[in-house]
Amino acid sequence: MPGGAAADAVAGVRSFVEQLGACAVVFDDDGEDHDRLMAAVSQLPQLASTVLMKVVGDAVGDEGLRWAGSGCRDTTRLAASAASMWESMLATNADALGPLVKALAAELNQIGDALDDRDATRRLFGAANAYRRRLEHS
Repeated sequence: MPGGAAADAVAGVRSFVEQLGACAVVFDDDGEDHDRLMAAVSQLPQLASTVLMKVVGDAVGDEGLRWAGSGCRDTTRLAASAASMWESMLATNADALGPLVKALAAELNQIGDALDDRDATRRLFGAANAYRRRLEHS
């Protein structure tokens, strides 16, 4: 059982989660897999959206934001989240999230230095498109 939890305790929590209409998932470790996955699929997108909105807002100001289209609105939707919802999660999962934030920054720096390199652009978009197709089919 995960973290040495008693089987009946895990069954009770699973039952409760399913009664709420959710799908219970039990990891066979002490939480490292959960933390790693949530850092990548939940917390990093939240931070990326939030930072993107700040950079856009700083760049164009209130007046310029009126020109934002659906791409900017869709990509930054998560930036409307309250810090109070995230501050504890980000702090307690910093070990898993920190390296991903740095990897995102490194990818942005790399493409920022290669915007005129069509091959680099194609590689980036190709990899991202392939992962997005898999996401759509998962």
